[in-house]
Amino acid sequence: MPSWLLLAAAVPAAARATTTAQAAQPGQRSVLASGLPEGAGLALKLKANRLVLHRDRGCASGEACASELELVGAVRVRSASLELRAGRVTVDLDARGRPYRLRAGEGVTVRLGDREGSADALSLLLKPPRITLRGNARLASRKQGLALRGSWIEVDLENGAVVVQRAEVALP
Repeated sequence: MPSWLLLAAAVPAAARATTTAQAAQPGQRSVLASGLPEGAGLALKLKANRLVLHRDRGCASGEACASELELVGAVRVRSASLELRAGRVTVDLDARGRPYRLRAGEGVTVRLGDREGSADALSLLLKPPRITLRGNARLASRKQGLALRGSWIEVDLENGAVVVQRAEVALP
């Protein structure tokens, strides 16, 4: 039975950051602006057939340990302007349990505002906030009428800038 998990991470206005991970309440809404202004929060709802927490990954003697959440099977990640579907998603957590990166693979499709895309793999970084589509990357904007294709596409979530490697562009 698929289950939902809500992860919320704050993008700090100064050096202070707060993060929470809690079960999503019925009817609770998550927020992701089209860009992430300083001080704004990011909340993701995660749904999968299986969720596994791998604690203390990458530990070395005397160093802080990181963990990761592994989601497998019919994975969905949602927020206000982001929807991601993939066969497998990994959420990397820092030593304090705060998410800092999301990686997806196996049939990735994404909707980001008016943009829709697909790729073999995707990564979402919280700092700096950006999404990268890799391998057979495609991104289309209904609003602008553009269709982009390339080996990888990166979208800066703060300013909306898009970079495409080995680009093919279809203009309206």
